[in-house]
Amino acid sequence: MDIPPQAARQIETGFGDRPNGEDLFDAVVGLLGMLQVLRGERTNAAPASPVVRRVEGWILGQSAGLNGEVD
Repeated sequence: MDIPPQAARQIETGFGDRPNGEDLFDAVVGLLGMLQVLRGERTNAAPASPVVRRVEGWILGQSAGLNGEVD
C-alpha cells in the first residue's frame, strides 16, 4: 500500500504533540488495518479471547448494550 510521504511522517511521529495526536494515530492505524482486510492482506477474524475483544481498539463489530457492555 502506498502511503504519501507526508502521511508517513505523521504516522512515524504519532501525529506530533497535539492533544489529539494519539486519537489521530489510532484512527489511521485502524483505517490501514481495515484497508488490509478489504485488499485480502489480512483476515477479519475476531481475536479468540473475550478479554482481548474487550480491549479498547477492538471496536469493529461491537455493539453497546443498554448497560454499556459490548458483544
